[in-house]
Amino acid sequence: MFKVQRDVLREVAKRDEKEIPSLLEKISEDKTLSGPGRGKIRYIGGYVLAKLKYRNSRVVKRSAFAPGKEEVMEECERQKILLNSLCSTEADLIDNTSDPESLLETKRKQNMSGSLCNISDQTFNFFQQLELKSRQLFTYEKLVDTKSKFFEVVKNLLLDDFHSKSSFSDLFRNLKEEDSDHDNECVFCDHCKTCKTLVYLYKEIMSLFIKVSMNQFRKDFLRALSVEKSKALRQKLKNREDKNKKTFNLKEVPNDNSVNKLASHLKIKSEMLRQPNFLEKNLHKITATRSLQCI
Repeated sequence: MFKVQRDVLREVAKRDEKEIPSLLEKISEDKTLSGPGRGKIRYIGGYVLAKLKYRNSRVVKRSAFAPGKEEVMEECERQKILLNSLCSTEADLIDNTSDPESLLETKRKQNMSGSLCNISDQTFNFFQQLELKSRQLFTYEKLVDTKSKFFEVVKNLLLDDFHSKSSFSDLFRNLKEEDSDHDNECVFCDHCKTCKTLVYLYKEIMSLFIKVSMNQFRKDFLRALSVEKSKALRQKLKNREDKNKKTFNLKEVPNDNSVNKLASHLKIKSEMLRQPNFLEKNLHKITATRSLQCI
């Protein structure tokens, strides 16, 4: 899980209070995402699919022409077809996308070979819904309640969400109908090979996307704590500065219980070095003399 929980949990363990850090307020589902925000979701969705396609290609390279690997190669071919159905070409998206602004983030990060994965609008809508659901679960309150099980709890809640399963299944409606063993009454039936592959892809896609969301929550959490610590440090320095500005009162000398009134002696020396006219400025000459005699 990229160890993204370690720093977060270490900080939570130090904090006794359970109030939400000021910069970690839960974002409303009704809040509209900006163009760059939607572009980032689209880019992450492409990253997730590219990661799975790369894993699949590695398995194909290891299994090709190997005896007894026919079923593995058949499964890899199904995964390849299903994953490719979620992608689209850059030229097709430019002509037909309903959200051109969301393409800018991927275009900005695109390399010379154009190898970054572009996802279709339907796939993009699925990842947008997943992002809205995950942002409601990645909260400080949930972190405090679940501690070290934070990631697993959020992951299981999202994996078990029926609406997410249904939305993911709808992306492959045409491919499922081509399988004669498919049961249309179930989201993922137990009879066809296509649905068995979809169950695997669903878990992997969700896990990878949730890890990215978890990492973003970790960054936001540590940034919020950094702001809080900076405020506390500034307040501490301000209090120290105010304390240093406070003038020592000679009337406090008789109440000094230190040995030979050493504490008062040092304070007076400090004030006289800082303010040469300290004695004349604050007390009458007689009061100053009596106070000095007590030292």
